[in-house]
Amino acid sequence: MQITQSLPVKQITLSIISPTAPEDRDAVAAWQQIRQILRQTNELELPRQSHDDIIAGLRTLRESE
Repeated sequence: MQITQSLPVKQITLSIISPTAPEDRDAVAAWQQIRQILRQTNELELPRQSHDDIIAGLRTLRESE
């Protein structure tokens, strides 16, 4: 990763722990399902909208209820 001069340099430690508890495995499985859903969503090729378009659509929806 390239670090720009304007950012302060900080040292970090990263630990990756394999899930061993049943609830950890459930969380991993849930994230894998979410990842798969997002991949499928990307394949739909939905029309792209700007932030302003999304906000305007939400306002219109809210006002129509």
